[in-house]
This record gives sequence, structure tokens and C-alpha cells, in this order.
Amino acid sequence: MSGLPVSTARCPSRCHQVVLRFGLLLVVCVSVIAVSAGRSWGEPMFAAAFLSFDTSSGPESVAIGDVSGDGKPDLVTANSVSSTVSVLLGNGDGTFGAKVDYGTGNAPFSVAMGDVSGDGRPDLAVANRGSDTVSILLGNGDGTFGAKVDYGTGIRPEFIAMGDASGDGKPDLAVVNSGSNTVSILLGNGDGTFGAKADYGTGSFPGRVAIGDVSGDGKPDLAVANVFSDTVSVLLGNGDGSFGAKADYGTGTRPLSVAMGDVSGDGKPDLAVANFGSNTVSILLGNGDGTFGAKADYGTGSFPFSVAMGDVSGDGTPDLAVANADSHTVSILMGNGDGTFGVKVDYGTGFFPRSLAMGDVSGDGKPDLAVVTGSTTVSILLGNGDGSFGAKAEYGTGDSPGSVAMGDVSGDGKPDLAVANLFSRTVSILLGNGDGTFGAKVDYGTGSFPESVAIGDVSGDGKPDLAVTGGFNTVSILLGNGDGTFGAKVDYGTVAIPESVAIGDVSGDGKPDLAVASGSTVSILLGNGDGTFGANVEYGMGNGFTSIAMGDVSGDGNPDLAVAAQGNTVSVLLGNGDGTFGAQVDYGTGSFPFSVAMGDVSGDGMPDLALANFFSDTVSILLGSGDGTFGARVDYGTGSFPASVAIGDVSGDGKLDLAVANQLSDTVSILLGNGDGTFGVKADYGTGISPFSVAMGDVSGDGKPDLAVANFDSDTVSILLNIGSQSQALAAVVDLDPNVINLGDRAPWLTAYIEPAGFDLAGADLSTLRLAGSVPAVSEFALVGDHNMNGAPDLMVKFSREALDPLLTPGVHELEVTGSLATGETFKGSDEVRVIDPFHAPLSALVAPNPLNPAGGLTIHTTVPGPVKVKIFDLQGRLVRTLLEAPLLPAGAHELGIEGRGGRGEVLASGMYFYRVESAGGVVTGWIAILK
Repeated sequence: MSGLPVSTARCPSRCHQVVLRFGLLLVVCVSVIAVSAGRSWGEPMFAAAFLSFDTSSGPESVAIGDVSGDGKPDLVTANSVSSTVSVLLGNGDGTFGAKVDYGTGNAPFSVAMGDVSGDGRPDLAVANRGSDTVSILLGNGDGTFGAKVDYGTGIRPEFIAMGDASGDGKPDLAVVNSGSNTVSILLGNGDGTFGAKADYGTGSFPGRVAIGDVSGDGKPDLAVANVFSDTVSVLLGNGDGSFGAKADYGTGTRPLSVAMGDVSGDGKPDLAVANFGSNTVSILLGNGDGTFGAKADYGTGSFPFSVAMGDVSGDGTPDLAVANADSHTVSILMGNGDGTFGVKVDYGTGFFPRSLAMGDVSGDGKPDLAVVTGSTTVSILLGNGDGSFGAKAEYGTGDSPGSVAMGDVSGDGKPDLAVANLFSRTVSILLGNGDGTFGAKVDYGTGSFPESVAIGDVSGDGKPDLAVTGGFNTVSILLGNGDGTFGAKVDYGTVAIPESVAIGDVSGDGKPDLAVASGSTVSILLGNGDGTFGANVEYGMGNGFTSIAMGDVSGDGNPDLAVAAQGNTVSVLLGNGDGTFGAQVDYGTGSFPFSVAMGDVSGDGMPDLALANFFSDTVSILLGSGDGTFGARVDYGTGSFPASVAIGDVSGDGKLDLAVANQLSDTVSILLGNGDGTFGVKADYGTGISPFSVAMGDVSGDGKPDLAVANFDSDTVSILLNIGSQSQALAAVVDLDPNVINLGDRAPWLTAYIEPAGFDLAGADLSTLRLAGSVPAVSEFALVGDHNMNGAPDLMVKFSREALDPLLTPGVHELEVTGSLATGETFKGSDEVRVIDPFHAPLSALVAPNPLNPAGGLTIHTTVPGPVKVKIFDLQGRLVRTLLEAPLLPAGAHELGIEGRGGRGEVLASGMYFYRVESAGGVVTGWIAILK
């Protein structure tokens, strides 16, 4: 590095255009803040609720196999939105390392694994729905892959299977083309190359394909599930790579996936077909001559999208595993060995499971399941070997849980959970076992629409009690019996609709009081010390208070209040120590702060504030001065629509970190604190659907803070166990130029300026530099200079656009640059770029007229066929109405009527609402105004 030429080129500062993940466009100027480096501690790792592992955007298919040659199964997912395959190398115990992405054709939908080059190393074949090609990526045998080579297929290839169709001992490909109602056969040459396609007719809109000898002549045949003709087509092979005309057999409604195997024990292959239109799996028993008997149907979960066959019970009889997209489950149907199956048993997965693979990923000899979901994750369900699977660490609650609190309500020294359930008007108590697991919920009645719960001893008997806010001007008190049970509620009046409650002694008499955020006021209810409370006293005139936190921010020993308000502010009310408060002082936050937490994140002994900003996808940090005043906010990125924030030391380094529940991205973001009030870049972990509240505490008894997350739409609470630390890379500030990439301009380079934070550039190994996980730097263009003229040297390197562009899709991407030093330490940094594609229009939606007057229409333009959901939410993030929930829509324009009514037909109040469109081609969100 010391011999590199020096340049004084300057890169001007710029405004970044940040597109929020769900389509809201926000133009902001941002400055890149260096993350402190050189920490001796590691980044915390959480065991995700159902062992989920991140992929790139839009995973559609998963394959299991040992691509690294270490004897441990690895995962490969095809990611339609990011046009990549993600490779996750297995650790041999059912866990996997971070993904590495490789470019494919446009919108890959299915991946198959096998040795197509004849070198003994697994290769990949990927069907690309958006470019009518199949991409071949040859494996290097160490878990890495070369650049893709594309071969033409039919129109909209959806699924791919690999097998020796020509009988020459070389793997061939069968690719199902939904747009041309054909299956393309590409014969392999045995060296990783393939001949031109030969097409064969199928039924209407073919889905998945299976290869096997169903006719008993030793020649591979094909079975194809046809979505729109409700049939499975069987094409008998001639043994030379050609096939006869199809013969169709009836299935259930809208068959999408087919698996082949001998389920009847007669030595003849049978078929299992998943029918997403009838919520069944059809079994067609083979006659051994290529023909099949009539179907027999078995119930599955809602919208079965994929079926796999294998012996999960260890009795030598094939069983079935079915991924159910709409019920977010996998159904296990145990085979009886005679072609019949038992009743399904369901296991939870991540959101919208659509494809699954079966294999032993944990190394215990028992089949496990890998399931790709709609939340950019792959879920792992470890098999017990008896047909059952380890349930995900998720526990049932009441209807639409909106808040979770943690504390020992049973007096056994083990943390328990209290969950407020908005629509079932209950609070659920889940008693902890002390090992990170919980018993079944016990429900207690509350007031209408409980939104917030707090735990504390308000009766003075040493037993924790509950305070729960209700929807109609009340807060409910449930006195605890000390054994995990509670008495009946007693209600106390507040003002407007109470959103949040905090417990503490604000009057200085040693008796706990209540502070409730209620509409545009704060209600104070002074406690009598016996579990009863006096009348409320109101403070403040805010703009829709949403959350409240209590603590001494002024240093006078009296509890103060911090209240998040919808008007993009946090109000601070200083306590007088007698139960009264001074006038509010407002401080700016991000857009629509939804949750506030208090803690000393800067390490100076003075409480600071953290606020989750629902509409700006940020958390605001306001450092306290110790006298009740606060400095200007500094914002950090979170997941989409953050609804709750908690503060605690999850990394074990003595510095406070943040945990943020992100409602629309179904994740919790962990932001590690540097101990000076600044934070690193978020790391996301999967949760249930629409996480709305997060609490922190040691539920497993190992001394490490764990997380409990209330999931509003899946009626569950997710437990994420803190499983320790992993080594942390050194930090660098990265500036990418240009920051707008046009996929149609054929530019040769993307330039990166890398400025280290706390380490020496001279130790950098140029050969290890990678952009977006797989694109190497072109070392001959490397220069050392000071492009931003800040006095700190930086390294300029260039990356090939030809290698990068296949990894990109329209939208905003955070591209990471990684590298290593000669000492073996790694470093990383990232910057955002906006990607535009003049040749492919993205998913879009438009409401007209807007505001509604009094009704209107929502027009959506889908880019690829597939399932589509359209939902309307209010400003609190609550589901108001589901406008559309279609299992399959073609690409094109679709118009929906909107008349300003909710899901029960009620007239919606005037105000702002937002819609969310989820499709196979992406997600978009926008605004709707209703005026009367």
C-alpha cells in the first residue's frame, strides 16, 4: 500500500435520495458518521424466533447441499427482487453464516444444485423469470461461484429441476415456463455448458416440475403441476433427452407444486401435488407404467405453495411437508406406508412461506426443513426424528398484541411476560421457565382496546401488579397475587384515548403513581399505596401523545416525564416532587415518534432519550444535559415503520445499545452503542408479523439480555435469545460515486472512496476488497488521497459495473465494501446508491382522486404474476381494511375501489391513512386522505 500513487481528487458532498423500503420517497441530506472502531468486544447475536437467516430481497426458492466441500450442508436461495442467489454456508449444527450474493438473470425464481461441469463440485442452475433465461454458476468447491452464463428458455421460466434425461450420465435441465405453457429441456454437455432448448407442451400456467422414472422403463419422465388447468401433466421420457406428449391427470384447485416418490410402498413412483386454491395436497398413486389413478385429497394450511417428500418420522415411510403461504406454517402429513396420510400437524414459519427443501442441516441424522419466506429470510425447522419439529420460539397471545412488558410476576425469580391484546380486550400472562421458554398464556380482562401494559407493585404488598391502558378513557389495575395470577381489573378514568402508561413515585410519598399519555394530554393518577388511585390531573397540550417514559432527567431527585407526540416532537415535563409538573418543553424528533425510552447512552451519568420514528424509519437520540434540557437529535436508520424502542446492554461491553421493533419489515433492529451517545449501523433479526412492541431482559438465565417482541398481526410474542458475540469488523467510511446508478447507461465503473476509522490504510490487502459481497476491486486503479479534504487519507478503488449491475434492482441499496488487513482483521463500510432501470418499470400504485371525494380508486401496476395483498392502515399502524388478498394476479394494471370504509363496513373518520401493496414484484406504500 505504501507504494500506491497519491491523488488529491476531491469528491463534493451531496444529498442522498433515500427511498424507504415500502415506497415512500424522502429526499434528505445526510452526512456519513464514522463508527468507532477497535472495540475488543463483539457484536451480539440473537437466536431468531424460528431460526431465520437473512437472504437478499425476494427469496423464492431454496436448495440444500454441500457447496463448500466441508461435509456440512449449505443453503442457496434464489432472490427474485435483487436478481441474485444467496449462498449461506452451514456450520453443521443447523446454523448458517452470513449470505454471499451472486448475480443471476433478471428475477430468478428457482434454483437447482448439481455437478453439471463434471469436476465433482456442486454447481447452480437458476431459472430467471424476468429475462427468459437459465443462469449457470459453476462452483469452485469452496463455497464460492464463478460468474453466471445464461441460456435461453421459454417465456417466464418459473421452476427448474436437474436430472439425466438423455441417459448419457450428464445432468440435464428441465425448466417450466409459465408464460408459454411449456417445459424447456436443455441437455448438458458434461463440462458445465448446455445445448439449445427443446420445448414440450404442458397444461395452462405450469408451476413446479419433478423428474423420475414413473413408467418403470429406466428412462426419466416429467411431472408438471399446471395452475390454471387444475391438472398435473406427465411427459414420458424416451431416454435420449426427448419426451412424448403430455398426459393430464386431475388435481385439486390451482396446483402449484409437485413432488415424486413411492408413498404406497409398492415400488412404483407416486405424485403429491400442493393445491393452493383448495388448501389440499392431492395424492396420485402410480401404476408403474407411467399412468396414475384418481387423486385423493388431504387438508393442508392456507394457500399451500410447495410440497416436499421425505421420511421425517424415521419409520421408513415417506411423509409430506407443505409450505402454506397464507397461514405462515408448514404442514406435516405423516405417511402410513400404503399411500394414505394422517391429519396434518402445523408448525410456524416466517411470513408467507413459499418454498421449502428437506435435508439434515444439523448433522444429527434427522431431516430438517429450510423454508424461504416473504420477509427476506430462510427459516430453519430442526427435526426431532419422530415426525415432529422444534417449534419456533414464538408463543400465542390474545388478538393483536400491541405491548409487552417483562418482570417476575410469579415470584420464582424467573422473568415472565405480560402482553396487552388490543382486540381481545385482555392481557396475556406467560410464565417463564427460566430457560428462555414460556408456558401457555393465561388471559385476564382489561378495558376496551388495551394498548400498553406496565408492571409494578402499586399495592405495597411486594407483589407485582399490572397497569393497562384501555381504549375508552380508562387505565385498568390488576393486582397480583404473587404467584403469577391476578385479580379482576379495577378501572380509573383518564382523558381521551390512553396510549401508554408508566409507573413511579412522582409525589415523593413512597407510593407508586401512574403517568398516562392520553390523546393530547398527560394524566397523573396519584397512588394511595394500597393499589387504588385518586382522580386524574391533566398536563400538557401536545399533538397526539403516543408513548411516555419516566425518570429523573433534571438531576434534582424528582421523577420527570418524556412524552412522544405525533407532531414530530418529544415533550419533557419536569416534576416538582409533589405529584405536580411544570410546563412542557418540546424537542424535535423524526417523523411521527411512536415510542420513547430513557437511559444513559452517552455514559456521562445523565439520562438521554431514544425515540422510534414511525414514518422516517429512524431512531432519534437526544443527549441530556443533566438539568432537564436536551441537545438536538441525531438520527440512526432502523427497519421499516419502527414502533417501539428499548435500551439495554445486549453486547455485554458495558455500553447501552438499542433494540427497535419494525412493524412493516417484521424485524427487530439492534444498534450497538459506542458508549458516547453514538450508535453503529443496525443489524436486523426476524420476528413474527407486524412487531409492535419490544422488551428486554434475561429470560434464559444466562446473564445475557434477551428480547420479547409482541407481533400485532400474528397474535404471538417472539423470543430472541442472546447467544453471545461474534467478532466485529473495523469500521470505515465509504463514499460511492456516482450515487445514482442507471442500469441502462453501460458505465464501466463504480468508484469507492474508503476512509478508515482508527486503523492504517497501509495494512489493507487490495486483493480482499469486495463490493456487495462478491465484486472484486480493480487494483490497478487504486489511489491514496484525500478526496473530501478533511485531512484524513482515503483509498480510491474502482469496481466493475459489469459485475455489479446483475446484483442490482431499481430502488435504494446500501452497498457494503469489505476487506482485510495484513493482520487478518477485517473492515467494512457502506453507502447508499439509488438504482434506476429505464427498461423495466417498478411496481407502482396510484390513488385518484386523493383526497377521496367521497370515493375513489387505487390502481396498481404489477410487474410479475403472483399473489397480491392490498391493506389500509391508520396513522397508528393498525390494520383498517384488507382491500385485496389474491393468490395469483397476472402482471399489468388492476383497479380497486375505495369508498372510505373499514373492514366491518364502518365509515372511516377524516384524516390520513396509508396503503401497502405486497406483490411478487415488490412492495409499495402510499397515502390516502379522507375528507368529509
